[in-house]
Amino acid sequence: MSESPIPMPTGRDPLPRRTTPTWEMELLISGATVFSLMQAPDLLDRLYYGFAPRLEAAYQAALILPYMYLMTACLALIATFLMHLCVRGYWVALVGLASVYPEGVNWKGMTSWGPSFLKTVREQTLPLDDAIERYDNRASQVFGFGVGLTFMTLGIAITVVVMIVLAVLVHELSGRQFELATVMIAVMAVFFVPYLALYSIDSLARTRSGRYPRLERFMDASCRSMSRLPFVSGTNYPLMLFVSHAGGRRGNYLMVAVMLMLLLVSTGRMETRTPMFDPDGYSLLPADNKAGRTLDPRHYADQRVHLDSLLPAVHIPSEEIQGDWLRVFIPFRPTPDTLALKRLCPALGESDPPDPEAVLACLPQRYILAIDGMPVSDANFDFGSEPRQQLRGVVARIDVRDLARGRHELSLRYGDTPDATAAKATKDDAPPRPTIRIPFWR
Repeated sequence: MSESPIPMPTGRDPLPRRTTPTWEMELLISGATVFSLMQAPDLLDRLYYGFAPRLEAAYQAALILPYMYLMTACLALIATFLMHLCVRGYWVALVGLASVYPEGVNWKGMTSWGPSFLKTVREQTLPLDDAIERYDNRASQVFGFGVGLTFMTLGIAITVVVMIVLAVLVHELSGRQFELATVMIAVMAVFFVPYLALYSIDSLARTRSGRYPRLERFMDASCRSMSRLPFVSGTNYPLMLFVSHAGGRRGNYLMVAVMLMLLLVSTGRMETRTPMFDPDGYSLLPADNKAGRTLDPRHYADQRVHLDSLLPAVHIPSEEIQGDWLRVFIPFRPTPDTLALKRLCPALGESDPPDPEAVLACLPQRYILAIDGMPVSDANFDFGSEPRQQLRGVVARIDVRDLARGRHELSLRYGDTPDATAAKATKDDAPPRPTIRIPFWR
């Protein structure tokens, strides 16, 4: 006795027969994830800017790569889920309207269109069922490609982290005889040059199959080992499915183009002291504070909270100073400030750790403060930290009770002006650190 088919509920049209079976899960994952992921870039920024300024200059440069790839993976997921929601929403709209207008477009009702335009649009418009299937497939393709690209980016990030850890170990175990950047380049070459060489040789051997059996056995063994690397796209099933059906070269070009675009976005959104690109019409207004006439919100503590800037900056409490003392917080930059202080006060390098009182006594030679161009000789220095990110620095307190009412200017000039990274700190042609100028009112 044959079983009768399960009847569909009355009053409800079924979904198209060839609908992707995972459409509900796709919508659930996209909708739930996209809103939670919106917080991830800000969290990564806070982790990076809260940790990187504490490191020496060479280690700060090494930390940029993992940050960029993790940010790229995060942005890839956000872009994927947003695009998927849009395409899947378009598909939902078509499915819903198909239940209302099952006959499709009523071309006879297009009376306001001319005959040529109506003919052109009609030729280019798919039947309703075909349009529903096309956008159903598009949504799944976007979802799969984005997830695959994200996992490949995470694989690259893991590989980069491993390479950086190895480079740091070599750098430290060698007693820092080799520059960290040089060691990183060498480690990357050890990782990627064999991979690129094997890939190129294997591609050239496609038309010479069977002619070099020993070479083929070596290539087979090497490729089996290489396929275990997390950044190899051949181990990424969603990406491999998409690329193979999109056409090998075209799919790879698309993958590389999207990756580069996301890397550029990750790089461009990094906070810098001067904007990389500032398309505005303020041609008459200065873009810097060399003249001391620009009120930069990063230099005032009560404005930094609203600015949401994560870059450490010299700052005072406010534009308007109340009370008898002006508090100046100066972030400590581990590499240039440490080297400069040891050059200015050689005794600091004779003991490890140096005497805190000796460090405080040396600070006025490094941080030369002035108000309205007059040097401040009686500033009181103490060690301190920024409450928001707990970045360490020094605090200078200046007696301003005798200042007249009105506008004044605090300036900070760095002593021992050749100011460079650890590798180039002793070069005479190192650029001087610009004077910081902060207007305030009394």
